[in-house]
Amino acid sequence: MHKKKLILGYTLIELLVVIGMVGVLTTGLIVLINPAHQLKKGRDAQRKGDLKTYQQALELYRADNNTYPSYSGAASNMPINTGGITYLRTRPVAPAGGACNYVYVGSGSTYTMYSILENLSDPDAGSSFSVSAGGCSGSYNYSVLSP
Repeated sequence: MHKKKLILGYTLIELLVVIGMVGVLTTGLIVLINPAHQLKKGRDAQRKGDLKTYQQALELYRADNNTYPSYSGAASNMPINTGGITYLRTRPVAPAGGACNYVYVGSGSTYTMYSILENLSDPDAGSSFSVSAGGCSGSYNYSVLSP
């Protein structure tokens, strides 16, 4: 008696059905996660953190000098050093690049810093307003004020 070897495997139809189901599930997962939106939220979180870093340096500056820097323009060019003290050694750089992504407007007694949030559904993103300061002009939708 001959023993027949049984070949176990999958048919082409079965493989195509499984590949199709995996494709549908993957597409649904990508739509659910929405990576582009998640990246926007991440860049916005960095912007908010950067402005918080600037705020901390400005408060240290004010504690030593009893005033905020009188300056209007790109925050990357703002003078936050005096008497040999550097209050912010490394300036935060906005994730989108460009000098005018963080704008500082300070009068000595108060200041406002501006940025643009990409995620318009963010509760911190206000309505758009125009700012023109020291060579930087544009529409911004996020600001932090001196305390």
